[in-house]
Amino acid sequence: MMKKSMKSKIALAIMAASIMVTGCGNGTSMVGVSVTNSLDETEEMKSDTPEETTLQKTAPETDMNSEDEQAETDLPEAISETEEPEQKDTEPESLEEELAKIQQEENRIVDALSDRASQLDMNLASADIYKLWDDELNSLWSRFSQVADKQTKAKVLEEQREWIKNKEAEMKRVEEECEGGSITPSVVNSMGSDLTAKRCYELAKYLAQVKGIPFEPKLSGANRIEFVDRQGTPDIYSELTLDQVEGEEFLASIGLYRLTTFDGKAVRIDENLFEFEDDSVDVKGLIRITDDGEGATFEVTESTWKYVHAGDVFYFLERL
Repeated sequence: MMKKSMKSKIALAIMAASIMVTGCGNGTSMVGVSVTNSLDETEEMKSDTPEETTLQKTAPETDMNSEDEQAETDLPEAISETEEPEQKDTEPESLEEELAKIQQEENRIVDALSDRASQLDMNLASADIYKLWDDELNSLWSRFSQVADKQTKAKVLEEQREWIKNKEAEMKRVEEECEGGSITPSVVNSMGSDLTAKRCYELAKYLAQVKGIPFEPKLSGANRIEFVDRQGTPDIYSELTLDQVEGEEFLASIGLYRLTTFDGKAVRIDENLFEFEDDSVDVKGLIRITDDGEGATFEVTESTWKYVHAGDVFYFLERL
């Protein structure tokens, strides 16, 4: 089930190594990690457009004149000289549909991995997923830059730069924890893609606001509810997400700043109340959504993990 969830990118990193404790041991990495800023500050001061990631594959060069000549000779004479192909009217794709397609492509990459996939296969798949979301981030930023007013653009640009610093710091942290093991690229790429995907939804929200259009994202056909704690800053420190699987059953992820991330199943027992149980550690709790739907809490009811205790309450005051 986790393979189908919105957290599938994290599952890539642990598919062959029961968690980083065992998979991140000393070893030789089979794929190097290439991490670059989605926003290059030097170029940004010139054009305010994020720099493309170096993960992008270079397209082969082609002779455009030769291609045009060949295309023309392949057409019937009457069409190539006097007629234009009929253009069909199509409805513009919404931001929700656009992001849902990116998520579906990520799921396709994960599903293509067999149970016997090698670590190299998983490393390459994690890089593909990271590139997928990084390309989308660049696209969203480019469109936002074109339509936002100067003041709004400057505000979000500063936030974007800070986000890049925090993303790189997190990726560096998990890389160091792996101590050079062969799983390192998968772990680092998974962290990068996870953070980048979340940032895509934030930029899409900004883009929708400046264009004056609604934005109510749905991922891969499943409803997602997401709350964050920014601690009074533009940055996300902790987050809570619920992805509906079927009926009243949800996949839940609760990321607690500088502690850990709990991933498990949440079952709705009331309109705004869910029972949660972590998949890997003995932690249970209640997820409550506020009456106005704009915030949530996680209250620990049982725990054998030494860093959280029964009665602890964590707050997520903003809904994305």
